[in-house]
Amino acid sequence: MAYDKKMSRYIYSYSIGLAIFIVSFCSIEYFPNALFEDDAYFYFQIAKNILDLGQSTFDGISTTNGYHPLWMAILVAVGVPLKLAGVHSLSIYAGFFIAVSCLVWVSILLQLEGWAILLGAILSLYCGLGMEAPLAALFLILIFDRMLNDKPAAIWVYLLVATRVDMAMVLLPILFLTRIKDKGYIVLAALLAEGTIAIFNFILTGHPYSISGLIKSGMMATGPLAIAAENFSSPGNLYRYLVVAVINISLFYFIRTNINLRPNNQRLWLALIITANTFLLAHTFMSFTRHWYFAPTLLPLLYLWSRLNPEHLNAQSGYKIKTYGSAPMALMVGLGSVLFIAYIAHNLNDMRASKTFFEDILKTVPSGNVIYALDGAGYPAWMLNGHSQVINGDGLVNSFEYFNKTLRNCDMQSYFRKNNVRYYLVNSAGKDNCPIPCFCLNAGEYNQVLASTSKRKFTSYRLFAMSPK
Repeated sequence: MAYDKKMSRYIYSYSIGLAIFIVSFCSIEYFPNALFEDDAYFYFQIAKNILDLGQSTFDGISTTNGYHPLWMAILVAVGVPLKLAGVHSLSIYAGFFIAVSCLVWVSILLQLEGWAILLGAILSLYCGLGMEAPLAALFLILIFDRMLNDKPAAIWVYLLVATRVDMAMVLLPILFLTRIKDKGYIVLAALLAEGTIAIFNFILTGHPYSISGLIKSGMMATGPLAIAAENFSSPGNLYRYLVVAVINISLFYFIRTNINLRPNNQRLWLALIITANTFLLAHTFMSFTRHWYFAPTLLPLLYLWSRLNPEHLNAQSGYKIKTYGSAPMALMVGLGSVLFIAYIAHNLNDMRASKTFFEDILKTVPSGNVIYALDGAGYPAWMLNGHSQVINGDGLVNSFEYFNKTLRNCDMQSYFRKNNVRYYLVNSAGKDNCPIPCFCLNAGEYNQVLASTSKRKFTSYRLFAMSPK
C-alpha cells in the first residue's frame, strides 16, 4: 500500500511537471513574456554564450557576473551535451533549459501533499520559471525536512546560500529560535557558501560581489513603506501575497490550537514558519519583489502545510487533520487559474506582437550589428542570438567597467563609437531619442526602423538606426 501511494505521487507529480513543461515551452515559442520574466532570458542568453564563446558574457563584448552562479552552472551543464552534438537551435536550448527548471518544480511537488501539489503547480506559473529562486525553495524545503526529522542539514544550507547569497538571512530564525543540534555546522556551511560565491566573482571580474548586486543596492532611494506599496500594486503580486497570507493563517492557527504537539516540536514549527516568511518579508520592504522572490517563501510554507497530519507530527494517532485547511487551498488554486487565464487572454495579442517584431528584425536588419537596449534586453538578446549583439544598457548583466566609466559618467558617445553601436532599442518605458536618460540624440541623428504593435510597457519595442555621419 505504501509503495502504491509513493508511485501514485511520482506519477501525479511528473505528469504535472510535464504539463508545466508543455505550457512553458509553448509560451517561449509562441507567446513570449507570458511566463518568463526578462531575467530568465538573461540566464538563457549568458548560458548560451558561455557554451558558444567560452566567455561569461551577455552581449559578446563585456564579461559579466550579473547572475547567481549555481543556477547558471546548472544551465550550462545541461547545455553541454547540445554543444558537443553541434546543436545550434535556440528552441532546443530553450527546451532543455526549461526542462531542468521543470525538474526543480517536480522535485518540489514530490515534497507536497493534497491540494498543496495543485497549488504548487499553479504557483509555477506565478513564481519564476527559468529562475534560480525555485531551486532555493527546494533546498529550504529539504532543510526543513532534515530538521523536522532531527537530521543534519549543513549540506543543504551550503547549497541554499550558494543558490542565492541573500538566502542566508532566512537562517537567523532557525539559529536563534530553535534548539536543534549542529548550529555551528549550519553557520560554517553558510559562510563557506558566501566565500565560494565571493571567490567566483573575484576570479571572474576582480570584485567579490556581482555587478547586479552593486547596481541594485543603489537603486532604492525610496523608503520601505513606499517600496511595499509598489510591491502590492500589481494584480499578480496581490494574488501571491494573498496565498502567503492564507497559508500563514492556516499554519499559525494550527500551532495556536494544537495541544497534541510536543512543546519542543511546537517551538521548532514556529521557527520554521517564521524562517519561510523571512525572505519575502525582507524584500517586500527592501526591494521591488519580482515574481520569483515569492518562491522561497510560498513553497516552503506549502511544504509545512503538507505536513499537518499525524503521519508527520508527534500527535495522537486519532487526531484528524489530514484535510486541514483544504478549502482555502482549493480556493487559491481556482483563483490562480482564473487570474492566469484572464492575464493570457488580455495580453495575448501583445505577446504575439513581441515575437513578430523580432522576427521582422531578423528579416530586415543585417546580421552582425550591435544593438543597445537600456531595459528589457533579455528577450531581445535571446531572440537575436547569433544574429546581432544586444547590449544590456542598465548594466545589470553588463560589466563593472561599463557601469563605472560609461553609465556614471554618461559617456555614451565614446561607448557607442568604441563598440560600433548602430542601432538602439527602446520600449514605452523610455523616450525615443534617449537611449538612456542622460544621453539624448538630436533630430536627424536617428531614424525609426521598426515598431512593435504591442501596447505593454516593456514590450512596446521600437528600433532606431543611427544616421551615418
